[in-house]
Amino acid sequence: MKTNREVWLKCYNYLLIGVLALLGFSCATDSVDGLVEYGQPHAKYALKGKVINSKQEKVPNIQLIIGEVYKSSYTEWTYKPDTLFSDANGEFSYLNNYAWPNSKLRVKYRAVDRNGNIGIYKTDSVDVDMGRLEGGTDSWYEGEASKKITIILEEKETKE
Repeated sequence: MKTNREVWLKCYNYLLIGVLALLGFSCATDSVDGLVEYGQPHAKYALKGKVINSKQEKVPNIQLIIGEVYKSSYTEWTYKPDTLFSDANGEFSYLNNYAWPNSKLRVKYRAVDRNGNIGIYKTDSVDVDMGRLEGGTDSWYEGEASKKITIILEEKETKE
């Protein structure tokens, strides 16, 4: 047979579950501010460009590492980097449909051992300001930005 303590504990548990369920539903259906949304702000960034050398020649197969730039009070880092390569015409295309709404992307570029570019060009990077976001909604989506850039590779100095 059940003791009084077990009966009271069971009643207390049912009462607590009912109160918490009512509080949870009332918070989720607040009519003053509309529906409660869960998520994070995000934006869409598209970056297209071409890679050329100082002689204005298209350079294929250059490795590009593109990521969002974040700053804190003491450091700066690239978040969610994506690696791609310039095509046979020296062109590249980057698309991030779910990026944090930050206005800066960092493009690190270097020649890798494809087509014999590795000993010719310097490794470097450039920060790209993506500008103002357009077409956002009243929801978490803050809009999109696109930009076209040209990367001019510098040749390494040869030691004679």
